[in-house]
Amino acid sequence: MSDSRQLKLHVTPRLAYNADNFLLHAGVRDVYEQLMHALSGPRFSFHIAFGAVRSGKTHLSLKLADSLVRKGRFPRVVDGAELAQILSDPSTSLLREDDIYIVDDIDSYFTSVGPGESGPCVRFIEAARVAGTGLFFLSTTALEDFPCDAHILSRLRAAAHLDIRDPAEQDISRLIGIMSRQRGIALSDRQQDFLRKRLPRSVADIEEYLDGLAHLTNTLGRAVPLPTPH
Repeated sequence: MSDSRQLKLHVTPRLAYNADNFLLHAGVRDVYEQLMHALSGPRFSFHIAFGAVRSGKTHLSLKLADSLVRKGRFPRVVDGAELAQILSDPSTSLLREDDIYIVDDIDSYFTSVGPGESGPCVRFIEAARVAGTGLFFLSTTALEDFPCDAHILSRLRAAAHLDIRDPAEQDISRLIGIMSRQRGIALSDRQQDFLRKRLPRSVADIEEYLDGLAHLTNTLGRAVPLPTPH
Protein backbone atom coordinates (compact mmCIF):
# COMPACT_ATOMS: atom_id res chain seq x y z
CA MET A 1 0.00 0.00 0.00
CA SER A 2 1.38 3.42 -0.91
CA ASP A 3 2.20 5.97 1.79
CA SER A 4 -0.63 8.45 2.30
CA ARG A 5 1.87 11.20 1.59
CA GLN A 6 1.91 10.01 -2.02
CA LEU A 7 -1.84 10.06 -2.59
CA LYS A 8 -2.61 12.26 -5.57
CA LEU A 9 -4.70 15.39 -5.34
CA HIS A 10 -6.92 16.98 -7.94
CA VAL A 11 -7.42 20.69 -7.31
CA THR A 12 -9.80 23.17 -8.89
CA PRO A 13 -8.81 26.79 -8.08
CA ARG A 14 -11.59 28.27 -5.94
CA LEU A 15 -11.72 30.31 -2.77
CA ALA A 16 -14.86 31.96 -1.48
CA TYR A 17 -16.27 32.56 1.96
CA ASN A 18 -19.58 30.80 2.53
CA ALA A 19 -21.47 31.16 5.77
CA ASP A 20 -22.85 27.63 5.43
CA ASN A 21 -19.29 26.28 5.36
CA PHE A 22 -18.19 28.06 8.52
CA LEU A 23 -17.39 25.59 11.29
CA LEU A 24 -18.41 26.73 14.74
CA HIS A 25 -15.43 25.04 16.35
CA ALA A 26 -14.72 25.14 20.08
CA GLY A 27 -12.52 28.24 19.80
CA VAL A 28 -15.25 30.42 18.29
CA ARG A 29 -18.59 28.88 19.29
CA ASP A 30 -19.03 30.90 22.50
CA VAL A 31 -18.12 34.12 20.68
CA TYR A 32 -20.74 33.46 18.01
CA GLU A 33 -23.44 32.52 20.51
CA GLN A 34 -22.83 35.59 22.69
CA LEU A 35 -22.98 37.87 19.67
CA MET A 36 -26.14 36.28 18.31
CA HIS A 37 -27.81 36.83 21.68
CA ALA A 38 -26.60 40.44 21.91
CA LEU A 39 -27.42 41.44 18.32
CA SER A 40 -30.68 39.59 17.78
CA GLY A 41 -32.77 42.37 19.31
CA PRO A 42 -32.88 46.16 18.82
CA ARG A 43 -30.72 47.34 21.73
CA PHE A 44 -27.29 48.86 22.24
CA SER A 45 -24.47 46.38 22.57
CA PHE A 46 -20.77 46.82 21.94
CA HIS A 47 -18.45 43.85 21.51
CA ILE A 48 -14.85 43.54 20.32
CA ALA A 49 -13.44 40.15 19.33
CA PHE A 50 -9.67 39.67 19.31
CA GLY A 51 -7.99 36.97 17.26
CA ALA A 52 -4.65 36.18 15.71
CA VAL A 53 -3.91 36.89 12.06
CA ARG A 54 -5.75 34.37 9.84
CA SER A 55 -7.77 33.03 12.76
CA GLY A 56 -11.06 33.20 10.85
CA LYS A 57 -12.28 36.68 11.87
CA THR A 58 -13.58 37.65 8.42
CA HIS A 59 -15.39 34.36 7.96
CA LEU A 60 -16.90 34.74 11.44
CA SER A 61 -18.19 38.22 10.57
CA LEU A 62 -19.91 36.87 7.46
CA LYS A 63 -21.33 33.86 9.31
CA LEU A 64 -22.73 36.17 11.97
CA ALA A 65 -24.20 38.54 9.37
CA ASP A 66 -25.84 35.66 7.52
CA SER A 67 -27.35 34.28 10.74
CA LEU A 68 -28.71 37.71 11.68
CA VAL A 69 -30.30 38.15 8.25
CA ARG A 70 -32.05 34.81 8.72
CA LYS A 71 -33.52 36.23 11.94
CA GLY A 72 -34.78 39.36 10.18
CA ARG A 73 -31.87 41.62 11.21
CA PHE A 74 -29.83 43.37 8.51
CA PRO A 75 -26.33 44.35 9.63
CA ARG A 76 -23.99 46.63 7.75
CA VAL A 77 -20.71 44.76 7.27
CA VAL A 78 -17.64 46.90 6.55
CA ASP A 79 -13.92 46.83 7.22
CA GLY A 80 -11.79 49.26 9.17
CA ALA A 81 -10.62 51.05 6.04
CA GLU A 82 -14.22 51.99 5.25
CA LEU A 83 -15.01 53.21 8.74
CA ALA A 84 -13.35 56.64 8.38
CA GLN A 85 -15.51 57.37 5.34
CA ILE A 86 -18.62 56.27 7.19
CA LEU A 87 -17.78 58.47 10.17
CA SER A 88 -17.26 61.49 7.91
CA ASP A 89 -20.88 61.23 6.75
CA PRO A 90 -23.13 63.49 8.86
CA SER A 91 -26.01 61.04 8.45
CA THR A 92 -24.05 58.47 10.48
CA SER A 93 -25.19 60.25 13.64
CA LEU A 94 -28.78 59.42 12.67
CA LEU A 95 -28.52 55.81 13.80
CA ARG A 96 -31.59 53.72 14.52
CA GLU A 97 -32.23 51.08 17.14
CA ASP A 98 -32.42 48.31 14.55
CA ASP A 99 -29.00 49.20 13.04
CA ILE A 100 -26.08 46.83 13.42
CA TYR A 101 -22.50 47.59 12.40
CA ILE A 102 -20.04 44.72 12.01
CA VAL A 103 -16.55 46.11 11.40
CA ASP A 104 -13.83 43.66 10.37
CA ASP A 105 -10.14 44.59 10.55
CA ILE A 106 -10.85 47.49 12.88
CA ASP A 107 -7.06 47.73 13.37
CA SER A 108 -6.70 49.58 10.07
CA TYR A 109 -8.86 52.36 11.46
CA PHE A 110 -7.71 52.66 15.07
CA THR A 111 -4.00 52.43 14.27
CA SER A 112 -4.45 55.55 12.11
CA VAL A 113 -6.33 57.61 14.72
CA GLY A 114 -3.89 59.53 16.87
CA PRO A 115 -4.39 61.70 19.96
CA GLY A 116 -6.76 64.58 19.31
CA GLU A 117 -8.51 62.78 16.43
CA SER A 118 -11.08 60.95 18.52
CA GLY A 119 -14.12 63.10 17.76
CA PRO A 120 -15.77 61.19 14.88
CA CYS A 121 -15.40 57.78 16.53
CA VAL A 122 -16.57 58.98 19.94
CA ARG A 123 -19.63 60.61 18.38
CA PHE A 124 -20.38 57.40 16.48
CA ILE A 125 -20.19 55.19 19.57
CA GLU A 126 -22.26 57.62 21.65
CA ALA A 127 -24.85 57.92 18.87
CA ALA A 128 -25.06 54.12 18.80
CA ARG A 129 -25.56 54.06 22.57
CA VAL A 130 -28.40 56.57 22.41
CA ALA A 131 -30.06 54.93 19.40
CA GLY A 132 -29.74 51.36 20.64
CA THR A 133 -27.47 50.28 17.78
CA GLY A 134 -25.44 47.06 17.93
CA LEU A 135 -21.69 47.34 17.33
CA PHE A 136 -19.25 44.49 16.75
CA PHE A 137 -15.58 45.10 15.97
CA LEU A 138 -12.98 42.45 15.05
CA SER A 139 -9.32 43.14 15.81
CA THR A 140 -5.92 41.51 15.55
CA THR A 141 -4.27 44.28 17.59
CA ALA A 142 -4.63 44.56 21.37
CA LEU A 143 -6.15 47.77 22.75
CA GLU A 144 -2.92 48.84 24.43
CA ASP A 145 -1.23 48.91 21.03
CA PHE A 146 -3.65 51.44 19.52
CA PRO A 147 -2.30 55.02 19.41
CA CYS A 148 -5.75 56.47 20.19
CA ASP A 149 -6.32 58.94 23.00
CA ALA A 150 -8.17 58.27 26.24
CA HIS A 151 -11.52 59.39 24.80
CA ILE A 152 -11.60 56.42 22.41
CA LEU A 153 -9.74 53.95 24.60
CA SER A 154 -12.13 54.42 27.52
CA ARG A 155 -15.04 53.48 25.27
CA LEU A 156 -13.22 50.52 23.77
CA ARG A 157 -12.36 49.25 27.24
CA ALA A 158 -16.03 49.50 28.21
CA ALA A 159 -17.02 47.16 25.38
CA ALA A 160 -17.42 43.43 26.01
CA HIS A 161 -14.18 41.72 24.98
CA LEU A 162 -14.19 38.29 23.35
CA ASP A 163 -11.29 36.05 22.33
CA ILE A 164 -11.17 33.89 19.20
CA ARG A 165 -9.15 30.80 20.10
CA ASP A 166 -7.76 27.75 18.31
CA PRO A 167 -10.10 24.86 17.50
CA ALA A 168 -10.22 21.80 19.74
CA GLU A 169 -8.55 18.55 18.73
CA GLN A 170 -11.88 16.96 17.82
CA ASP A 171 -12.58 19.80 15.36
CA ILE A 172 -9.42 19.45 13.27
CA SER A 173 -10.41 16.73 10.78
CA ARG A 174 -13.69 18.42 9.93
CA LEU A 175 -11.99 21.81 9.72
CA ILE A 176 -9.38 20.46 7.30
CA GLY A 177 -12.15 18.98 5.16
CA ILE A 178 -14.13 22.22 5.03
CA MET A 179 -11.11 24.44 4.36
CA SER A 180 -9.77 22.14 1.65
CA ARG A 181 -13.13 22.05 -0.16
CA GLN A 182 -13.25 25.84 0.07
CA ARG A 183 -10.07 25.84 -2.02
CA GLY A 184 -11.35 23.23 -4.44
CA ILE A 185 -9.15 20.49 -2.91
CA ALA A 186 -10.71 17.05 -2.58
CA LEU A 187 -9.17 15.18 0.37
CA SER A 188 -10.10 11.64 1.29
CA ASP A 189 -10.79 10.71 4.91
CA ARG A 190 -7.39 9.06 4.98
CA GLN A 191 -5.67 12.23 3.79
CA GLN A 192 -7.57 14.37 6.30
CA ASP A 193 -6.50 12.03 9.10
CA PHE A 194 -2.91 12.15 7.85
CA LEU A 195 -2.93 15.96 8.09
CA ARG A 196 -4.81 16.00 11.40
CA LYS A 197 -1.96 14.13 13.04
CA ARG A 198 0.72 16.42 11.61
CA LEU A 199 -0.62 19.96 11.29
CA PRO A 200 -0.58 22.37 14.25
CA ARG A 201 -3.97 22.98 15.83
CA SER A 202 -4.62 26.45 14.44
CA VAL A 203 -6.69 27.85 11.57
CA ALA A 204 -3.70 29.90 10.36
CA ASP A 205 -1.42 26.85 10.04
CA ILE A 206 -4.06 24.77 8.29
CA GLU A 207 -4.80 27.64 5.91
CA GLU A 208 -1.12 28.20 5.16
CA TYR A 209 -0.60 24.53 4.34
CA LEU A 210 -3.68 24.27 2.11
CA ASP A 211 -2.93 27.56 0.32
CA GLY A 212 0.60 26.34 -0.39
CA LEU A 213 -0.74 23.03 -1.65
CA ALA A 214 -3.26 24.73 -3.96
CA HIS A 215 -0.57 27.09 -5.28
CA LEU A 216 1.82 24.23 -5.98
CA THR A 217 -0.81 22.23 -7.82
CA ASN A 218 -1.95 25.21 -9.87
CA THR A 219 1.63 26.17 -10.72
CA LEU A 220 2.50 22.68 -11.91
CA GLY A 221 -0.85 22.22 -13.63
CA ARG A 222 -1.22 18.64 -12.46
CA ALA A 223 -1.97 16.47 -9.45
CA VAL A 224 0.81 16.39 -6.87
CA PRO A 225 1.71 14.13 -3.93
CA LEU A 226 0.42 15.27 -0.55
CA PRO A 227 3.43 17.00 1.07
CA THR A 228 4.33 16.24 4.66
CA PRO A 229 3.76 19.34 6.83
CA HIS A 230 6.93 20.86 8.27
